[in-house]
Amino acid sequence: MEKTKKKLTEKQIIGILAICLGVCAVCVGIMSICVINLVNETETLQEEMTSMQTQYDLEKKELSEKVTLLSNQLAVRIEAEEAEAQKKVPSGLPVSGKVITIESEPIIIASEADGPEESDEADDAGEADGAAENDEETVVEQEIPTVVFGVKKGTQIVSAGAGVVKSVEEGADATAVMIDHGNDYVSVYLFKGAPKVKEGDEVLRGTLLFEVTSNNAKFSFQILEKGSYVNPMDLMEIHG
Repeated sequence: MEKTKKKLTEKQIIGILAICLGVCAVCVGIMSICVINLVNETETLQEEMTSMQTQYDLEKKELSEKVTLLSNQLAVRIEAEEAEAQKKVPSGLPVSGKVITIESEPIIIASEADGPEESDEADDAGEADGAAENDEETVVEQEIPTVVFGVKKGTQIVSAGAGVVKSVEEGADATAVMIDHGNDYVSVYLFKGAPKVKEGDEVLRGTLLFEVTSNNAKFSFQILEKGSYVNPMDLMEIHG
């Protein structure tokens, strides 16, 4: 029995081609949609990245401005603190007005030295050697660096730096005003006159301490640093 060969008719071929074209069209449509979506997503991503970059630049600028502002404020604060600390250093001229002379003349003071403690055995031995022998007191002379000003009537003796009046002591030769500057410095003003301040007063650089009421008066100025006397000439700012 012979197999009958079926031949595709022209109509069937056209139908198959139409199906293929339809499938291709669908594929193209899907690809087009995918491409469009990809393009849209890319544009959205670029916009987001641009927005993020803009926000980053803005925050960076704001942060930079804040850092600059804080840096400037810190610099101003440090400068102000340094200036305030400098005001407490007794480096100013302790007189305001006419100065006739400025001389560096150390004042010599004598004091009893603290001798070494003697033991009981040494005391017994000393008594045995002879009670008639008198003990001699050891006297130590100390030179205090001092600047002596010759001043005229009307001159004001003023604080060389800001601080607190530590003491006001009247002596036979002069009244001593001591000012603690709170930075290891203490300034001493020696003048035969009535003080204008009292113990515990807060003073600024230039605060009146004494007023000179006679011509050719003498005023002595001393400075201690960490409890030891130093030469005031090393600190005083003398202009002219």
